[in-house]
Amino acid sequence: MMTREEAAQRLYSCRAGPDGRGDDREPGLVFERLRALYRNTKGRDLTTLNEAIRSWLQSSDETDQFYALFMTVEFKITENRDLVQRLMDEAETGTGPGAPYRWAKLNRILAKLSD
Repeated sequence: MMTREEAAQRLYSCRAGPDGRGDDREPGLVFERLRALYRNTKGRDLTTLNEAIRSWLQSSDETDQFYALFMTVEFKITENRDLVQRLMDEAETGTGPGAPYRWAKLNRILAKLSD
């Protein structure tokens, strides 16, 4: 059985390029790796992986949140609705120029989780 730390490490390894540095400039490649990881994870390990994805949603790192939101929508992880709602509430009160766009994106994600 995978630990939460191992799950987090596997998620981060999907973002690493051949040189060990982040491949975050190639999100399509990272998406494919994350999809493969999720599809190949079963049973209790999937529960642990979902917990690690939830921790990314709660992270202050926008890149962690970006990929966690991708996985939440891609695999319809409905258990993450509460965290998406929290992020949406934060965006609603945000004062930055991107806040309305972030709110709209999170609103679309929340709608997809409710379908």
